[in-house]
Order: sequence, then structure tokens, then C-alpha cells
Amino acid sequence: MTGMLPDQRRSSRLLLALPITVSGVDPENHTIFRLPGDTIVVNQHGALIRTTGDLIEGEEIMVTVASTGQSGRARVVWSGFAYEGKYGIELEAPGNLWGVHFPPDDWQATGA
Repeated sequence: MTGMLPDQRRSSRLLLALPITVSGVDPENHTIFRLPGDTIVVNQHGALIRTTGDLIEGEEIMVTVASTGQSGRARVVWSGFAYEGKYGIELEAPGNLWGVHFPPDDWQATGA
């Protein structure tokens, strides 16, 4: 995301509310916290999410989508006190983690 203007996106965004679980893991891959949440906006590279916990920019997390059972590693790239409980995340491996049945054409460019 570095060097991109705010209105330039790597893939189309979709308004999509999905129940998720956000988990943190330690270096030995043990779960150290598990929080309920939901997506607000998703794309092939990440999402804007809402959760009840406090996440920190740069923190590595695991996101599990309840409806698909799929999980993916992500990094918190945005948090704002003005938007309590909302965070921007970037997926480690871009793809259709969200289970979108008819993804936008630009999601197909990397085989999502």
C-alpha cells in the first residue's frame, strides 16, 4: 500500500457484512486472544473490519470467516481512535477469503 494515493486500490471493494473471528497468535502459534467481529468492506487484498477488542497497527492476526470456515493471516494496517473498533487489515496472501460468489473482474488477475 505504500506510495498509493488514497483513491487508488489494488482491487475493487465490496460492502459486505460477514461474521468473523479475529485471533492473535504467539511465535509458537498458540492462540493468545480470540475476538468476534464482522467485515464492513472487503476486497481481494484485505478488509475494513469491526471488532470488540483493541488491535494495534502492525499486529499480525488470523481472520476466520464464519460462513466459509476459511482462515487467513493478516496484518493490521489502520486503526483510528475516531473510528472505535474499526480496523483496516491486509491479507498476507491476496484472495477470495470472503467467499464472494461473483467477485469483480480485477479479483481474477491473481487467481482469486
